[in-house]
Amino acid sequence: MLCQRYLFFITNNQGEGIEYLVLGGVRFFFFLVSLFLARFLLSVMLMTGISAVSFYGSPRYLEHEELSKHPNNKVMLLRPSMVFLLKNTKGINSKSPQASHPPLTALYLDPLTLESALPDVKKASHIFLPINDCRNPSIAEGGTHWSLLVVGVSDRVAFHYDSLSPANCGEAREVCKKLGVLLGFSLQFSDLDGTPQQDNGSDCGVHVCWAMKHLLVKRLLAVEREKEVQMSLRGKRVDATGSRKDMFKICEGLRKKASRRLRPFPCPLPRCGPLQMCH
Repeated sequence: MLCQRYLFFITNNQGEGIEYLVLGGVRFFFFLVSLFLARFLLSVMLMTGISAVSFYGSPRYLEHEELSKHPNNKVMLLRPSMVFLLKNTKGINSKSPQASHPPLTALYLDPLTLESALPDVKKASHIFLPINDCRNPSIAEGGTHWSLLVVGVSDRVAFHYDSLSPANCGEAREVCKKLGVLLGFSLQFSDLDGTPQQDNGSDCGVHVCWAMKHLLVKRLLAVEREKEVQMSLRGKRVDATGSRKDMFKICEGLRKKASRRLRPFPCPLPRCGPLQMCH
């Protein structure tokens, strides 16, 4: 069970912070969760590492709760940190002075040198890659926008879903090109213009989470193998507020499950009742 792997919250004697939920290294703090439904905060969370994409769209929630129901599937969900590493690699020109003594930074690593650090992408049927627009590899939690790249390995195609199109098109193409190096063949890139668009500057993370779950659960896992899957999201509408509430409910459910397996901790906040979801 997923709840056996994660702790619901911990307090320390110094009062330095209150962890509401820990999911595979992604830490949600009490004061942030209480404001989780505020529209602007999600983008802040994405930039500070307390990421909805890391929680909902990487091999944490979806992998344990959805892919585990289909043990024969070959869908691969790459962590945002792995995608960021892949994006910020560059091949070394063997004729350049730096070739014999390249700097020890991801900027100068060839994509093929990452094979040992990444899952074997050649064994996947489809690969989901969250794309971030940060272009500075020295800033691990940079960037202001997320989009989603889905690769069909056997068909050698890559579909890009950008809720603020074409903001991340260049970044997605770059990842697509470098993933092709790892796969051993080039991918046909398509920036899907029918992707639902956000109506503000802060809903990109919600859109990525929604698109990832929808494409995974209602498209790829819902059809039999070898059958054609419709991957367009044209005509779909994303309820950002509803999606936030769904993520909040998931967090609350995991926290409650974990609390039943752990020694109860007294609530550290005075007069703290059940968390209320703001509208």
